[in-house]
Amino acid sequence: MLRWFDSQLKGIDNGILDEPPVKIFVMERTNGALRTSGHWQERVTRITIFTAAARQNSSSGDGSLNIKPPDSELADKYNYDPADPVRTIGGMGPYDQRGAELRQDVLVYTTSP
Repeated sequence: MLRWFDSQLKGIDNGILDEPPVKIFVMERTNGALRTSGHWQERVTRITIFTAAARQNSSSGDGSLNIKPPDSELADKYNYDPADPVRTIGGMGPYDQRGAELRQDVLVYTTSP
């Protein structure tokens, strides 16, 4: 971002405008990868995903993500305490979030492989 701001706000020719305009971080089975392209990927397929659970709080619940809508579903709820925020672990990429998922104040949904 700093290179882009330098280019746009300070007029510095640092080559940022010569790079591909699209950067996508793709999660993969073992690790992720940053890919670039001259345009948005046409091979992307848009799908609708539905949440389903009786107990979705924490990783011990049964929250799931499905492409089929549930027959009936109650609203998903959790209690938020700003004095005890949930911190993400890592940053961009596939980081193990199981520590955060043990908390009762998070909603956890899992997909099939």
